[in-house]
Amino acid sequence: MNPRLAFAALALLAALGAGAFFGGTYLNGNVPTSRPLLVPLQRLSPEITERLFASRFRDQNGEPQVLKQWHATPLLINFWASWCPPCRAEIPDLARLHQENTLKKGQIIGISVDLADKSQKIALEAGATYPLLLGEAEGLALLPLLGNPAQALPYTLIIDRKGEILLQHAGRVPFETLRATWEAAQATPPDENRPKTPGK
Repeated sequence: MNPRLAFAALALLAALGAGAFFGGTYLNGNVPTSRPLLVPLQRLSPEITERLFASRFRDQNGEPQVLKQWHATPLLINFWASWCPPCRAEIPDLARLHQENTLKKGQIIGISVDLADKSQKIALEAGATYPLLLGEAEGLALLPLLGNPAQALPYTLIIDRKGEILLQHAGRVPFETLRATWEAAQATPPDENRPKTPGK
């Protein structure tokens, strides 16, 4: 192949890749689609459990945090991005839910899939009080594994102690639904047969 054509092709692929990462898709109301937006999940399989809880992301202080520290704990994971209006609008709801969780029976975390300097600043300005992790490309790559092949944002999962998925939602979640499902997850007893995470 002509070297110039090869270079142009590589440049085009890089541009498309950057657009997929920084462009993404966000939901604001009902968005028609030719394929199912989500793949329904009822429970974390051993394979998904291993991949999810082996993930390691930097927090707002630049310190690495591995998700396995929250294994067998009720977990609310919110994937979001600074360029996504409904993501930003949902932050106060998540902060309110985090502040109401006085008994600390579970953990709420936000995983951003864009640039650190933008996402952290916007989240803190919006009142985020829960842990913020920088997922970037790796966080985005988790979405299809977690039932979101379209990589739609915001994307929220609520997982109980048994690994059962009580909520799988693309788009902003109504606050009362968020609260009721989160309370149900925290009330679930532990499951001794739940798959172990790496290093356990």
